[in-house]
Amino acid sequence: MTQSTPTISVVTATYNRSRALRCTIEAIRRQRFTDWELIVVGDACTDDTAAVVASFEDDRIRYVGLVRNTGDQAGPNNAGIALATAPLIAFCNHDVLWLPDHLEVLHETMLVESADLVFGIEAAISGDAPVPLEWADLQIALFGVAPGGRWNPAALNTATVPASTMLVRAEVLRSLRGWRRAVDCVTEPSQDLIFRIWRAGHRIRGANWLTCVTAPSGFRTGSYVGNRADEHEWLLRHIDRPDLAAELAAQALETNAAFEARRGRQPSAAVRAVAWTLAHAGIDPRAAWFRLGRRFGRGDYVEALRKRRGLPRMSSSLPPTSALRQAIVRQSCSMPLDDVVAFAAGAGGARYLAHGWSRPDADGVWNDGPTAELLLDLDKVADGDGDFVVDLWLRPFLGHGHAVREVDVAVRGHPVDHWELGAAEGWHRQLIVPRESLEGSWLRIGFGFANTESPRQLGLSDDDRQLAMGLLRMRVSSA
Repeated sequence: MTQSTPTISVVTATYNRSRALRCTIEAIRRQRFTDWELIVVGDACTDDTAAVVASFEDDRIRYVGLVRNTGDQAGPNNAGIALATAPLIAFCNHDVLWLPDHLEVLHETMLVESADLVFGIEAAISGDAPVPLEWADLQIALFGVAPGGRWNPAALNTATVPASTMLVRAEVLRSLRGWRRAVDCVTEPSQDLIFRIWRAGHRIRGANWLTCVTAPSGFRTGSYVGNRADEHEWLLRHIDRPDLAAELAAQALETNAAFEARRGRQPSAAVRAVAWTLAHAGIDPRAAWFRLGRRFGRGDYVEALRKRRGLPRMSSSLPPTSALRQAIVRQSCSMPLDDVVAFAAGAGGARYLAHGWSRPDADGVWNDGPTAELLLDLDKVADGDGDFVVDLWLRPFLGHGHAVREVDVAVRGHPVDHWELGAAEGWHRQLIVPRESLEGSWLRIGFGFANTESPRQLGLSDDDRQLAMGLLRMRVSSA
């Protein structure tokens, strides 16, 4: 019986990270889109990588070991491209875990957009996070956000698209002869690849959906020493959580509009104009920035990463937007009646934080800026009778000279209450929400703050968030 050709070939380049690789493969096997083959290419591995791959006993997975070490992912990825049988190719680095909808989202985006390359958003955990990981201590950076769904080479560092977020037509990769080696690139080989695909006139589109998470080896000193994978094993334990994308987005400062406004990280209009001119002249603006701004020559960037990872030397976006959090919340904010939901990091409340909230901490979450909103989906109970009671457990941020914090509360944009939160009272407030206030099954609760202050302004710390109210817990029940 002839085996059918898969729709997607997944290529994983690996070198002596068998513990992390085991997590990566398991996450691939949990994909909702199942018509794939996985080609794991070992870069002359000397550990038990081959045995780990074989242990899955999955006919869709095969291992190929290179005889000579190439020293970067370009070599194994090119070998994987040559061996791939599917018309579409996805890359998955051995320190990345795909969320269960990764291939499903990218494949759908490619069909809808008639694109040649599509990419999702990767949540990268900072190397400053302690091990073992704790939700409240995660520092997340987002890569692969595409304003308007398009990739812009003139956006420089904000246009970074990690390889593990890409789905590409095999014919496009082969027409360009695949990846260039790190020794031939000024920038990362993955960014060199996407620029060459763009320069060749192929259609590139971003899915603008958080589909994978990683603890990147390039952020971690000595990551290749001792076959460490505590972070990846921790992530795998959470990979099937339906609210995982919401939790990760909530921990990313880029999803807070107030933070983005303070940061002002976009390149200036003049810099973007120069970058755009270079791009259309066939010069990669990111490579030019690496050369001039960071003094990197060919191979220097990857060489610096290898040094940090503990490996020997080689031988010869417009920024993310708070709209991402709102989109993810809209997909995951189903609210069961009578359950008490906590807003501490990792506790599940992040799925309701539509906008205006800072990163959740060990106790709950604070607003950051003059407004904030919760979004709840009451789909399973929206067709019943009676109103809803929303119980909220809160805490005020009281600075010098403020006995209370004033909060205006709105449902569906209409004012419903005014609170004065003081230090010497219970921090419980209750809202009665008429059923007709729902938008279909959606309940939107907005908060406006008459004044906000930052701990920095009060001389308490260097925290520059604009605070007024903290949110600890919530419960929705029938009136």
